[in-house]
Order: sequence, then structure tokens, then C-alpha cells
Amino acid sequence: MRATEILYPLEKNTPRHNMKQHKDISKTKLNDLKEGECVTFEELLLKLKVTESNYRLAMKSAFNSPTTFLTRQPNE
Repeated sequence: MRATEILYPLEKNTPRHNMKQHKDISKTKLNDLKEGECVTFEELLLKLKVTESNYRLAMKSAFNSPTTFLTRQPNE
């Protein structure tokens, strides 16, 4: 993430197909990245082929409660 912030879960009225699509990004593609690979946040977004907005939605789709995301490099 570019900055430390609190991300909130997706709203309950979010369509189920949208939630599934975002969860697929967060689980499948993030697990495919090499552990310890040194990439910037922008490079991570390019590798995942998503926008920053869609990346945030993917993270939010996995939450049940507000979660603090700290500023750090993707490989940390």
C-alpha cells in the first residue's frame, strides 16, 4: 500500500459475483507471486493486471471487520 490506512469490508449489498471476482484476485494471483520477490507497489499492480481501485476492492472482499494496512513494500 502507498500509505497506512484503515480498509473496511465491502458493503453487504455488494453483488455476489463482484465479491467472488475480487476474492479471486486476492487469493489466486497473490499466492502465485514468488516469496521474497522485490517489487514496488506499482509493479505488483502490473503483475496482477489490476488497478489500484480493484486491488483495494480485492483486499476489502476478504475482510469481516475494519483492518489497518501499513505502508510497506509488497515483498514484506
